[in-house]
Amino acid sequence: MTPPTAVLDACVLVPLPTRDILLRLAVTGLFRARWSHEILDEMDSALISRGMAGSETVKRNRACMIAAIADGIVTWPPGIADHIPLDDPGDRHVIAAAISGAADVIVTANERHFPRRLLDAHGLTVEHPDDFLVTTMTRDVSAAIVAVREQRADLRKRPLDPGEFLLRFDRAGLPRTAEFLRDHLHAI
Repeated sequence: MTPPTAVLDACVLVPLPTRDILLRLAVTGLFRARWSHEILDEMDSALISRGMAGSETVKRNRACMIAAIADGIVTWPPGIADHIPLDDPGDRHVIAAAISGAADVIVTANERHFPRRLLDAHGLTVEHPDDFLVTTMTRDVSAAIVAVREQRADLRKRPLDPGEFLLRFDRAGLPRTAEFLRDHLHAI
């Protein structure tokens, strides 16, 4: 079965635990991740404005993301996004990325920004990152656990025991993901 293609909205790329697990699952091949330069610009801006990262860290993160998911960047002809009928013009580029990237789903915490009638017309769905992560990890639990174990192991500054580590997902607004992983705590 072909893994789904998902456009990751900027809001799911800002919280580090969410961005990290999404990228690891994509690299594992559990789904194909897509984004645009506009989405990455929004992510960068949010990280800097919230004091979560400086400009050098943001540049390095962006370069790592692009290197990790070589076919992740999608583009579209100029002006296309301007013709997408959304009330919020700031979200038009996300739909343009989904259409241009042949996505199945838009992963966003702002589901209400993307009307079903518009998504249906393009064969798209929208999912909250918590739902998307649980569905994705269920596809291949073993591969997902390996990715999560690697994510935890890469916390070099302050290693966390498995329970503390899963609290990061709860705090990032991913309670179902944390609960799913608690069922596999022995493996993390």
